[in-house]
Amino acid sequence: MKFLEDIAVRYPQSEIERNCKKLGAYFSFDSGKHLELLCKMAYQLYVLGDVELAKRVSRFTHDTPFPGKGCFRVWTFILQVWGLEVYILKQEGNEALAQSRIQKIDDIYSYPLPEAYDSFEQQKMFEEKRRMNFHYPDILYQKEIANATSITRANSWRLVALYKMIGYTFTGLYPNLTLHQEEIQCAIDDYISVLKPFLQRKMGCQSK
Repeated sequence: MKFLEDIAVRYPQSEIERNCKKLGAYFSFDSGKHLELLCKMAYQLYVLGDVELAKRVSRFTHDTPFPGKGCFRVWTFILQVWGLEVYILKQEGNEALAQSRIQKIDDIYSYPLPEAYDSFEQQKMFEEKRRMNFHYPDILYQKEIANATSITRANSWRLVALYKMIGYTFTGLYPNLTLHQEEIQCAIDDYISVLKPFLQRKMGCQSK
């Protein structure tokens, strides 16, 4: 996979390179662990300022068939990557492409799964409730960060928090998060200001 090779070259002798090699050798869209690694890489690249590489990670997942064998064990991470792409597209002023990707996210969450629910109405009610269950400031993981036993662990929580702050908020699909976009954006900026120099040192790269 060319995009993984390009990312590995950009970050030699780093966690990102190791994950690129691992995914390049064994990647499967049926593996939640593989998609979790891919999601982590996309967000790390964004934090480091490699926006185009982050978008390439997302584009790689665009044609993944749903639901596949992993269903939401896999798709939770794919949709968080798509949420990152939406955020980037909006930052770039490309509202049309952002809305197109949001619609695809909504379509996946609304796709009929008769094997999991008694009726489509039951599924719709579950999905509406799920979306309402995400709240600010819960998605910031402030307690977990404060209680972390090391800087590395605290920054792991900051990165995971970005999956929801970025990946969910700016899709407009989560009513309680949409109400707090400004506060969440401030938290995103704050977390990235901490994560970026940490990841730069960890990956051995220069600032962008």
